[in-house]
Amino acid sequence: MVKLYLVRISGEVILKASKTRIRFEKRLVKNIIDMCRKHGIFNLKIKKSEARIFIEGPEKLESILCKVFGIYSYSPVVKVDFSDLEDLSNKAKDYFKNKIVGKKFAVRVKRAGKHDFTSIDAARKIGSKLYKYSNGVDLKNPEVEVFVEIRNNHAFFFDKIIKGSGGLPIGVNGRAVSLFSGGFDSPVASWFAWKRGVELDFVYCYLGGLDAKYRTLKVLKTLVDNWCSGYTPKLHIVDFRPIVSDIIKNVKKELRQVILRRAMYRVAEIIAREVKASAIVTGESLGQVSSQTLWNIAVAEEIVRIPILRPLIGLD
Repeated sequence: MVKLYLVRISGEVILKASKTRIRFEKRLVKNIIDMCRKHGIFNLKIKKSEARIFIEGPEKLESILCKVFGIYSYSPVVKVDFSDLEDLSNKAKDYFKNKIVGKKFAVRVKRAGKHDFTSIDAARKIGSKLYKYSNGVDLKNPEVEVFVEIRNNHAFFFDKIIKGSGGLPIGVNGRAVSLFSGGFDSPVASWFAWKRGVELDFVYCYLGGLDAKYRTLKVLKTLVDNWCSGYTPKLHIVDFRPIVSDIIKNVKKELRQVILRRAMYRVAEIIAREVKASAIVTGESLGQVSSQTLWNIAVAEEIVRIPILRPLIGLD
């Protein structure tokens, strides 16, 4: 069954200067199309309108849009045309009356365009038509919210708002490489970097153990399949076993973690320059483990000349 979805673009995108906003919105549409194709959806009808995107697609689109960065929220909607406020309120009554039977409700109206009525006028008129079917009005804690978004002589009816992932569309803020270990931290750090609009390639420093390698690749595949859109990331696997062996032989035990981290940074920087990436992303959080002290972080990153982004640095 084909449905119409009203997609609200992140406020950060809307507030950009005109040229930047247009570029971000185009990238968002591209990412939506790409994410849908990954889930087997190919026939979409998409229309942009101010801070909104309208998409016609199948029902399963509802579970996909929440995974595209740059979307603040979205709703499955029904579109109607109307001639005046009386016509609008009657059509709203016909659509919503069965949804509010025996329940307390509230009417929320937004309006864009020129009309001979205000949003408050519309809300009152629609509310008065629906009142007899309900258990009363409760504007603070309604059981059902009646949403009406008016644009010129069209109106969109809906009764739920689904939260999106927010942030910026992937691809609007350049490229970085993510040092990916497959544990908890690096996938979350990568997720946050994507949310800020950064395209990521991944660097996996293989320390040994086929099980560990398999688990890491499985985590990465899950992350990419569910959250990556608009481009195809590359994975660079670097055999670190010889480097680890040299460190064990030649470095004091208390310094090995720092030296290993320096080596990983250096390799990540080399790869970053090859793929024209501008930064390295890591999952480090200050003080989380003994090796992640300010001193150790400072010593480790001295070896590179590009920024190291740590999205989790201040998180618990």
